[in-house]
This record gives sequence, structure tokens and C-alpha cells, in this order.
Amino acid sequence: MNKYFIVFGCILLLIFVGLSGCEENSENGDNNENGFLDTRFFGTWISEENEGIYTFSSDGAFSFSAPEEEYTGTYEVKDEKLWFTYTSPLELEGEIEGFNYSFSGNDTIFTISPIDYPEFEIAFLKQ
Repeated sequence: MNKYFIVFGCILLLIFVGLSGCEENSENGDNNENGFLDTRFFGTWISEENEGIYTFSSDGAFSFSAPEEEYTGTYEVKDEKLWFTYTSPLELEGEIEGFNYSFSGNDTIFTISPIDYPEFEIAFLKQ
């Protein structure tokens, strides 16, 4: 009987050791403590519609500029939404804003819309 407990214990130990190496990874990015950075965002995106330019860095930083607008901060993908935490302008520092997003054209077109205003959609082309 003790032999069965030893064999059963060894099997459980092997299962736990094997599972401890498993890590949840996103399909297109790296996990961080709250969400992940989708590698499809990395780089510069330009919109002809509003002359806006997004730049997404692999370290989680973003910048946006358009005529008479400039924003910087960090970004992450969480709950299938794109989340910005602003560091500038000063009046938005610390504010968090969520967006719906999608990719098309072999990930060369990025479309974004505010969660609160899904009908306001802007497309950006990868540069």
C-alpha cells in the first residue's frame, strides 16, 4: 500500500513541477502585471483623416500628436481594450482612457474609437 502512495506522490510532484513552468502569454505580446503590450502596435501610425500620429514603443510608452494636440503616456491592452494612462498634458496626468481597437490589412491598418463614443472611429496606417 505504501508503494502506491509513493508512486502517486511522485506522479503528483511531476505534474506540479511541469505545470509550474507554464505561463500565460498573449498571442501578440508580452504580459505585464495588468495587461500586455500587443506587438502589432509597435511603431508609428498616421491618420490622413485628422493628421494624427501615434507612436507606440516596446517599453509601453506612447505619444500622439495632431494639429494643436499632443499627448504622451503609457499604454496596455487589457480586457480586449487599449488603455492609455496620460503623463502629459499636465491637466490629464494620471488619467486613464479606454479605446476599442481593431487591426486589418495584415495589421497595417489600426482603427481606434473611444469606449464611450464607438461611433467616432479613426483609422491609422502603419509607417
